[in-house]
Amino acid sequence: MPVALKRAFSISLILICICVLRARAYDELHLQSAMNAKKQPDVLADTVTRTERPGPVPVLLVVRHSNLFPVLLQSVLITAADTQGSELGRIEIPYDLKLKRPWWREVRDAPVPDGFSGEIAITVEFRLLVRDKPVTVINNNRRDTQRMPLRVFVNAPPLPRFDNWQYGDPHFHTLFSDNQAEFGAPADFSARMADLFGLDWLAFTDHSFDLDDAEGDTLANDPALPRWERYKQEIAAAAAAHPNLLLVRGEELSCGNAGGQNVHMLTFNNASLYTGNGDGFEGGGNTPDHPCAAITDAMPPSEAAFAAHPRTDSDPVSTYALNRGQWEFEDMIAPSLSGLQVWNHTRSPWPDGLDHWKRALLAGHRKPLIGGSDAHGDFNYEHGRWPEQLPFGNIRTAVHVNGPLTAESLLSALKAGRAFATSGPAALLEIINTRGESEFTGGDISGGPFAAAVYARSTAEFGPVKEIRVLIGDLETGSEALLTTFSGAYAPDPMNIEESVLLPQTLKNGYIRIEVFSERNGEMFEAYTNPVWFFW
Repeated sequence: MPVALKRAFSISLILICICVLRARAYDELHLQSAMNAKKQPDVLADTVTRTERPGPVPVLLVVRHSNLFPVLLQSVLITAADTQGSELGRIEIPYDLKLKRPWWREVRDAPVPDGFSGEIAITVEFRLLVRDKPVTVINNNRRDTQRMPLRVFVNAPPLPRFDNWQYGDPHFHTLFSDNQAEFGAPADFSARMADLFGLDWLAFTDHSFDLDDAEGDTLANDPALPRWERYKQEIAAAAAAHPNLLLVRGEELSCGNAGGQNVHMLTFNNASLYTGNGDGFEGGGNTPDHPCAAITDAMPPSEAAFAAHPRTDSDPVSTYALNRGQWEFEDMIAPSLSGLQVWNHTRSPWPDGLDHWKRALLAGHRKPLIGGSDAHGDFNYEHGRWPEQLPFGNIRTAVHVNGPLTAESLLSALKAGRAFATSGPAALLEIINTRGESEFTGGDISGGPFAAAVYARSTAEFGPVKEIRVLIGDLETGSEALLTTFSGAYAPDPMNIEESVLLPQTLKNGYIRIEVFSERNGEMFEAYTNPVWFFW
């Protein structure tokens, strides 16, 4: 097949995929110069959903693909208002700037009075001349979200925490995830948003099939890996600018499951780039470059790998055009796989992913659970989905680290399961034996009978704890059951709950874990711990 025909065929498949799937990202509106879905450049404004500091809120302004659609950016008006609609401040920025480039971006502050604390709505008006006609874009020029304000909790209370537990987002895409369907955000701004949000660490996990591309061509690879080299440099620069935030370099690697289908795997702390182009529409094929297990089997101890969204909903386009499959149980229990990211995008973990995780636990496989946003930018809401989907940082993982937080200590905690995934409350579990010894989440302990201590914390931002579920797994029967529940309604302090429960003496070899739920104004927030393992 001629090269031009192959490329046209690939582009046609991509168009079909975008129409059916709607990328969870800053959507790419302009696939190729001859196939423009909209006769304007991509225009958007974005900022984080919460800041743990008072004062102005930095807003990212983007005009993308004005090389295809030249425009004159006349001015930008940024307005901040409180929840009653009263204006807190505004700033108008004159530009009169002719744009004819792939990317233009700038960061400006939304004016917020000193000392203000609470929720605000930010509106950004871009005033443009497009083909000599005045055009106003409010917040972004996507058809489904273009007039939605950016909602921010300014000077929010610190995230609910336990001592030595560090929050992070293990699945995030920068502008290096740049292809025919989607793009992300600058690494430096992403680090700034993580810092403001209240995160302690952030993993950059851009697509493997984007990181090996030639500069300026998303359908061609370059063996010199210029984008990978630039990726490393930009992450290093962002880390230097934010010394209190740990940035971890990684990939969302396309690799093969046991059936030869493409699945995704998060790799952390890569020394070099892992190749994975199976579902990237590159080279005309859709066969995985490598089995996932072959990658993890050869991975050094300084790196880690988690199955990315292993059991999410599938569709015919993904199955047949992209040869995408799912992580099957035999893939998930590969000894060299570090764990499973069963939560991304949605308000609760994917049910099938959670069920497969529990099945692995009951079979004795210690595969830690983590959760991450999988955001492509999307600091305030997911542009390619509906607003009920959770954006950057709103699905996060907390890890327990004694001493300095480094890439090594972070990965050690993740691999050991000293972690919980949450969209709001903090959850902690401890088992105590008859000798007074104890182990926390991710540990194991002998010497029963056992008692469990259950801890849950929340803040006004996420509402009081509504319920704590204590689940117990029996490795001998291969079954998990609800041991007990605690209601926050009867707690002296529903924001800070400590309870205890005796484990049944008839169960000699198993685990316990907890799920915590809080509620604010009808909105539910959830947390899931990894198990503590026990045996007599």
